Amino acid sequence: MIPDSRRQDLERELLLALQQGAGSPAQRLMAPGVQEALQQLFLDQSDGVLHALLGELSAWQAAERSGPSDAVLRGLQRLRGLAQDHQLDAIRGLSEALHQALIQAGAPDTASPSVTVADCQQGAEELARLLFLYAAGQRRDASSEVMARLQR
Repeated sequence: MIPDSRRQDLERELLLALQQGAGSPAQRLMAPGVQEALQQLFLDQSDGVLHALLGELSAWQAAERSGPSDAVLRGLQRLRGLAQDHQLDAIRGLSEALHQALIQAGAPDTASPSVTVADCQQGAEELARLLFLYAAGQRRDASSEVMARLQR
């Protein structure tokens, strides 16, 4: 996660570039500096969601909690929307599948859930891999095996 001061600088630079750019708002959004700032902000927000998710999954596996928090579920929904905005279909699809799997695995009325905390952990690790690759300039599909485990 980037420090708050750096994130605020990025937001200011982005706003300035949007205000000073020539052309329509859509053209200004496509400017190289704007695109880089938007990508960095996306990665920063994704990192925050991922860290919270991994922390909760660790606590859940250690029996320190009984399911996902509303904050983590909302974070995954936000990440799904951000990924859709950036046209990152693999990250969007994995975020959605992970969101549903967490709900299913944490349901108190299910004596033997078909999706386990370990499956959700693998999904979170796959999400981390996809975000890392995206940050490095590569787009990959989510593992079909991980997706299948999350969608049981």
